[in-house]
Amino acid sequence: MSTYNLEKLDKETQEQIIKLQKVTRNKDGKEQYAQAQLDIGRVFFNKSDFQQAIDVWQNILPEDSDEIHAKVQFNIGLAFKELERSQDAVETWQNILPEDSSEAYTRAQFSIAQYYLGKEQYKEAIKHYTESKSFYRYESECFIKICNLLITDNSREVGKLYQKLFNLVLDIIYILKVDFNYRGSQSSDSQPAERKLAHYTSPATADILLNQKGKEKASPFRLNTINNVNDPSEGQLLLDYLKHDKQNRYINPDFDADFHAFVSCFTFNHDSLNQFRLYGKKDNLEASGVSLVFNKNFLIIKDLMG
Repeated sequence: MSTYNLEKLDKETQEQIIKLQKVTRNKDGKEQYAQAQLDIGRVFFNKSDFQQAIDVWQNILPEDSDEIHAKVQFNIGLAFKELERSQDAVETWQNILPEDSSEAYTRAQFSIAQYYLGKEQYKEAIKHYTESKSFYRYESECFIKICNLLITDNSREVGKLYQKLFNLVLDIIYILKVDFNYRGSQSSDSQPAERKLAHYTSPATADILLNQKGKEKASPFRLNTINNVNDPSEGQLLLDYLKHDKQNRYINPDFDADFHAFVSCFTFNHDSLNQFRLYGKKDNLEASGVSLVFNKNFLIIKDLMG
């Protein structure tokens, strides 16, 4: 059993690692052992002890589990990156094969592409972004277009502006990402109340969307123009952020017949009396709306730590 420095960890975490260390290949099997080592490494990584995380993850062999080993190689690359050993990170990611884990492979390809983009090796970056489309379709498509702009002299400045803007967009997406595992000050046995993605609407609209009337096919989920929202200042904060405007000035948006932003509203509070009261009324009858709860795969959010 390997010995690790547990001094900086709280007592509960120390006990968790000691328990996981007792899992062995001979007693519990190769895959169970690999999973235990993966979990121990996660603890050290989350505590910013990246070298110790690497030491733990390197105990896992391909014969233990091809998939877990591939995920661990991706994680080791992340740890190398945190230690500012980018070249070691790239070499580690390049060893991940698609047949071992398609998910780990595409994540690794995207990370390698980001490395080459930073090095201004745009053709190499495009090659790896192309390989990462199955997991990062939106990001990869955008970065490929940006790289094509950066390659050409007469479009390079535009490409730099697009790159800067897109990085801001990705920052916003990261900030808005909801961690359903976060419990805050709640006890470890409880779960946050708001854990479902929902949309409030009328019973008639719900029937159309779910094809309850027996028509040939259900109606697509439609977006509405933002010009019709009841608060015309909605979106102004986001626009100010993208423009680096810190003066918080409200500018009445001009209606443009050619360009529209289309939106719809969702909430993580799927059982709200107030929202039932406000949205989806039928014949102005209070609380007559419907809360449509979406399948968890409607928005796929993955944990980067495998």
